[in-house]
Amino acid sequence: MGALDGKVAAITGASSGIGEATALALAGAGAAVAIGARREDRLSSLAERIGGDGGRARGGLAFHRRSFQNCLAPSSFCVNSTATARRA
Repeated sequence: MGALDGKVAAITGASSGIGEATALALAGAGAAVAIGARREDRLSSLAERIGGDGGRARGGLAFHRRSFQNCLAPSSFCVNSTATARRA
């Protein structure tokens, strides 16, 4: 049993970087994760990786575009890891 068994985490920006690492860590600790980001191909790959490790993940662009409250209720907690890079 993981420390987060029975919990649901909603994570934005999960296709790479901190969001991806957070999704992997929380799923590894037993949480079901709802992952959202703009890059759906990377989300699919991440969801498969989590599932292959015995975790539960669901996600896609739709999760990124609308409130996580509408996607998974109730979420135990949410992690917003979105960022925008701007060039000067």
